[in-house]
Amino acid sequence: MGMQGQNVTDVTISVVVNTCDRRDALRTLLYSLNHQSYPKFEVIVVVGPTQDDSEDMVRAEFGDRVHLASCPHFNLSCSRNVGLAHAAGDVVAFIDDDSVASRHWLGQLAEAYRDAGVSGAGGRTYNVNPGAASLQFLCGIVSVLAEQIDVKGRHDERPRTHAPERWWFPRFHGTNMSYRRQALLSINGFDERFEYLFDDADIAVRLGRAGCRLEHLEEAVVYHFPGTGRNRGKHPYDLNWYCWLRSTVYFALKNGSSTVGRRKSLTAALRIISWFFSQLTVLNRKGKLPKELYKSGRRMLWKGSIEGLFQGLFSRRRIPSTIEPVARLFTPFKRESSPRCPSMPSAFFETREEVLPLDFEPLCIALLVGKTNDIEAESDPHAPRQLASGLAAEGHEVHLIGPGDAHRISFQDGVFIHEIAAPPRSQYRGLAVRGNRGLASWLDFSHAAFEEISSLVINNGLQIVDATPHEYAGLVTAVCKILPVVTRRRPDGPLAKARRGDGPTPAQHAGLPSELDRRTHVLSPPPETCQQLAEAYRGILQERKTDDAGTK
Repeated sequence: MGMQGQNVTDVTISVVVNTCDRRDALRTLLYSLNHQSYPKFEVIVVVGPTQDDSEDMVRAEFGDRVHLASCPHFNLSCSRNVGLAHAAGDVVAFIDDDSVASRHWLGQLAEAYRDAGVSGAGGRTYNVNPGAASLQFLCGIVSVLAEQIDVKGRHDERPRTHAPERWWFPRFHGTNMSYRRQALLSINGFDERFEYLFDDADIAVRLGRAGCRLEHLEEAVVYHFPGTGRNRGKHPYDLNWYCWLRSTVYFALKNGSSTVGRRKSLTAALRIISWFFSQLTVLNRKGKLPKELYKSGRRMLWKGSIEGLFQGLFSRRRIPSTIEPVARLFTPFKRESSPRCPSMPSAFFETREEVLPLDFEPLCIALLVGKTNDIEAESDPHAPRQLASGLAAEGHEVHLIGPGDAHRISFQDGVFIHEIAAPPRSQYRGLAVRGNRGLASWLDFSHAAFEEISSLVINNGLQIVDATPHEYAGLVTAVCKILPVVTRRRPDGPLAKARRGDGPTPAQHAGLPSELDRRTHVLSPPPETCQQLAEAYRGILQERKTDDAGTK
């Protein structure tokens, strides 16, 4: 089901967006796709039985750059099959309407398909909603009995499970998955009994059993903003429990019966049903589920149990007998006439404001902070949080990186906020032993920040790093020379004091102030406005570009 190896620039990709009742989120996603670095892709929007003006918005703001299709049913698998039929690219990539892809997402997918043996590829997903931020998916796997591991390191051991190892398969997240179009057509697309959930797992298992190779990508990041709709309410547990349980039970019976046998698959289905009811009961006892939601949840679970068992045991799969491709030409989304637009347009804040074109190319900027309260500061206009929001309002993509107890990314006020853990590292342990414990912890954080920055370079095309107000945070990045690092001199900063001989002596700083002076770009005096700061960044980038050209 593979195809002959292709040059990465020859791979054409059809990006399919399945949507219903999410006009504003869809609008944001479509504008954000203007910033994809890979040029050879088209966009197909499949609109379900929506109650808003999604189709009118797409026609008015994107014209023939987006191919519109419709699905009469509120059924995700049916909608995916419609998108597959309309796709004209070599590869079909699926992304949800409440997500935004990193700049190099499609480029990394295209690179994976240079290998003729790869039939599918997908990357990592972050849930970036404030309060729920987490790594949502990475290198996930699923068994034929519906056992899932959504976040798995390449070398993590598989836990003890009910399904034998040979009946586990790699799977992708529904908002970050791609397949060769011919591979999907060869198995007649998605099983339309999966109205919602487990459609992504089922297609992966069916392709895996057909001998297809599915490739996990460590990066290829998609940012997910789980939105409300018919399947998910505003309360965290206001969910479509019916669809969730029915799909899970149906999946285990259909994929398990033909592999591990009907008895084991039925046992697994009953175990799944019991687990769902127990989880709902626990949520109710802990007071996390309002009484009305608990009652409606139990009704949905009873209905999902009965239908899942009946359809899994006695009904045939609802896979189209064939999917007839729609005769149409591949229509690139990106064109020379496409307007420049903000990296995260105002539509993301659920407004109907016009997205005005920019007269400049927006930058991708990282601001480093050394303390949690620097992330949260709001009063000082030059504080990192305020500065980041100001740069984002100008149209730039901004990432604010600071310390946290675990790695998570959230999106607030137009800014991606990265919290990173900084465990002690052996190469800096000697400093702590010699009494420079504070300096050692700074360098631990600087190293962790460098790793986060490296990921942003791969995924987002990060261009410049601002290490003010805590200059040490950018030291490792500056030494490794992957990007220009900027500092804005603060007279009350720790390095300024060290240079003046106040506080810790230069010896206690191990000569780092002079090293930073040599390796970073110092803005002194610092620009007064975000616009001036962005212009200073552009000047530094142009200077580096000129230096690189001279070196070559």
